[in-house]
Amino acid sequence: MKAEIARLTKQAHDEGVSVEILIELVEACSESGAQKALHAVGLHDADAGQDIADLRTLLGSWRSAKTIIGRTVLTWLTVSALTGLAALAALKWWHSGGS
Repeated sequence: MKAEIARLTKQAHDEGVSVEILIELVEACSESGAQKALHAVGLHDADAGQDIADLRTLLGSWRSAKTIIGRTVLTWLTVSALTGLAALAALKWWHSGGS
């Protein structure tokens, strides 16, 4: 892409277009493209900044929830395994006469 831009810039300059005009043209096209991209994803209005902040907050909450759920499942599995071991030990002790 950079090579293509360099080639087109050189061609335009060779044909008499000033570098300053080319830079202005590229900046205007870039701005227009950015505006179109923001409009396409619904971030073209004055609330766009708040929308992005809300999405970041939502993403942070989702990550926290995943961590909490993971820890809860791990705790549940650990408690279940220890409860099973305790039940087996009690059963073995009970079958051996309790002493």
